[in-house]
Amino acid sequence: MADYVGCGGGLVMIGGYLSFTGIDGKARYGMSPLTDVLPVTVLPHDDRNETLDGLEVDVVEPGHPILGGTLALWPPLLSYNRLLPKPGCVVAARTANDLMLVTGEYGERRAVAFASDLAPHWAPPEFVEWVHYPALWTSIPAWAAQATPDAHATGRRGSWS
Repeated sequence: MADYVGCGGGLVMIGGYLSFTGIDGKARYGMSPLTDVLPVTVLPHDDRNETLDGLEVDVVEPGHPILGGTLALWPPLLSYNRLLPKPGCVVAARTANDLMLVTGEYGERRAVAFASDLAPHWAPPEFVEWVHYPALWTSIPAWAAQATPDAHATGRRGSWS
């Protein structure tokens, strides 16, 4: 996958029990070739932060095209993987002092880290049924692929303007 990104592909890594470092440190992506590609540093130990109360997401860069025009107020998420920003990355969203959505570049291409999950368990029904959810999850991979918003319809690659 690192070679794929280095040769022109985009990467979106999504959090979860066995993502980034994960439960009991089993995933260990910080020890993989993806460590150079990701816009974040992966912790060397279990990085999960789970809460039943829900956690607020703060959009830091509301105009960033990766957000697809979503509102700055997101439904709460239940958990995420703790990550550290790399120099030069852009933190588009965070929760308290931790990262939620981070963008970066690897060579000529783009990589994204989303610290939570995009599906139920860490993402509760309020999040996956959110009216802006489709726009967010269309924009994230499109931004990583450097595609125009309508590229899925035309099959063309381009850049955001």
